[in-house]
Amino acid sequence: MECGDFLVGNKRTNLSPLPIHMKRTLFRKQRTNFEVMEVQDPYKKLEVLLCMTETKLNSFKQSMEKDKCKKIKIEEERRRRRQQQQQQQNELERRRQQQQNELERRHQQQQNEDERRPEQQVNGGNHNNNNNDNDQEVWKWEGPPPEWIVKTIENFGGESLKYLFRKKLTISDVVGQQNRLLPTRKDMRQVVIPYLTEEERSKLEQVNELKVMVIDVSGTEYKTMIMKWYSSLKAHRIIGPDWSNFVRNNKLEPSHHVVYVWGFRVTGKLWLAFDYALTGR
Repeated sequence: MECGDFLVGNKRTNLSPLPIHMKRTLFRKQRTNFEVMEVQDPYKKLEVLLCMTETKLNSFKQSMEKDKCKKIKIEEERRRRRQQQQQQQNELERRRQQQQNELERRHQQQQNEDERRPEQQVNGGNHNNNNNDNDQEVWKWEGPPPEWIVKTIENFGGESLKYLFRKKLTISDVVGQQNRLLPTRKDMRQVVIPYLTEEERSKLEQVNELKVMVIDVSGTEYKTMIMKWYSSLKAHRIIGPDWSNFVRNNKLEPSHHVVYVWGFRVTGKLWLAFDYALTGR
């Protein structure tokens, strides 16, 4: 129905359009207060109301379309910013991974060089360093184990205490992103792996990891550490978030501290005792 059409009964009546002076003057100030309007004809009033309603509806529709377009633009801008942030995060993660790989490569290279030459004398307990070290010999502990480890085993009802290896800490051992201790291949092959039970070795071969409990000289227990095999590096790691906690709690520093690792069992479960000492530097 057009603005000038109106139904009277069952008939459609075409009312004449409003005079220009009524549109411009009368209804510009008071468009909804028909009681004070000078238009007396009810049909004229209804015609004016219909025209005004149509105008308002069109205005409302245009406003809704503008709001919709604005929301679409805002959403597109948010999506674009999220994509940029994701790209930046991916780039940072890629660079961090490259740095970690480079640290691993350098450390592995240094470790290979260390395995080819005799290990240097360090301070920190009763120990014996054989200057004729070769592939068949590993660094060995001399004398009784530390007193705190003996008391720990007595309190826990542990058994099968054995000294496993020691590791002079490097930068890659203490950086927060690594969260791991890197034993030498020789220590793992000649001491640690033979110390494991058949079941533990089988699990380490099948799933490439073995859960271990760790305790330090202060009696703090670390429950989120595993012994893991990395086939790509052909090396074992003692890894987990608690390794960083151990380093932080004991204020260990690369090249200044040596970690001594002892193994024992409590009700058949593998435990590791981490002791440490300053190097000769």
